[in-house]
Amino acid sequence: MQDEYDASLIYHKFRRVDGHAGIGGAGVNPARENVDSDGVSTFDSLPLEDGRKDLGQEMDLVVTKYFKQGLLPASVSQSFDEPSALIRLRAGV
Repeated sequence: MQDEYDASLIYHKFRRVDGHAGIGGAGVNPARENVDSDGVSTFDSLPLEDGRKDLGQEMDLVVTKYFKQGLLPASVSQSFDEPSALIRLRAGV
């Protein structure tokens, strides 16, 4: 890509350290998509299973567009921690 753009593809694999520990109730509910014969999608909540370390995986694409070589005007940059101008889009599956 050009100097004005940046892209990253990030893979996450979520695992527990101790697969034999009990599952807590912290509001984390994995979901499974179901498609019926009419093509309607619904999601079911999957319970986490005791005795399993694998919690799932995710793929993220991060695309960044830099403006003005990444620099903001001095008057504006004083109100931000970073003196750069960018737009970042992150999408995960």
